[in-house]
Amino acid sequence: MQFAVGEICAIGVIGAIGAIGENAPLVQTSPLAPIAPMKNLEIVKKWFSDQKLDKCIEIDSLKILEPEKIRKMSLNKLSREGLRSKKNVTLLEITRKKPEKNDFINFEFDISAQFLLSESHQISLRIRTEKFVKSKDYSLVYEPQIIENPLENAQCQKQLSIFEICSCLSLY
Repeated sequence: MQFAVGEICAIGVIGAIGAIGENAPLVQTSPLAPIAPMKNLEIVKKWFSDQKLDKCIEIDSLKILEPEKIRKMSLNKLSREGLRSKKNVTLLEITRKKPEKNDFINFEFDISAQFLLSESHQISLRIRTEKFVKSKDYSLVYEPQIIENPLENAQCQKQLSIFEICSCLSLY
């Protein structure tokens, strides 16, 4: 069964990291590793602690918003092989018959957290983790993105980084 990039199917949203424009190749679905919300949350908590953000954010307050909406993304097989168009039918069929590699799988989800100074202020962050399939290791791909910053302090409200917000609040 085939789906277009960005289309929703039984295993989640089909993504094509590296696919170019409207002519992005079709992908064949394959079962991805099961989503492990608690493992992803453990990685986030460890990252916050390692970055010394536990002085600003209540680590135990970190929770995944809507765990059923965790997005899984894997590299498109045709993009992995460097196919940017479907003109070469022979090469296309050969590539489609190759087994999936799925060296890594990305998970994207939103979390909420409370600031230590006020339980009424919760910040929303977008997280992307990566699972290395062979070693079963997880890691945070990049710094969490701020989705919603509820702080009333105008100076801190403009900050786009969790580090900048914590510095602005003099908690980091």
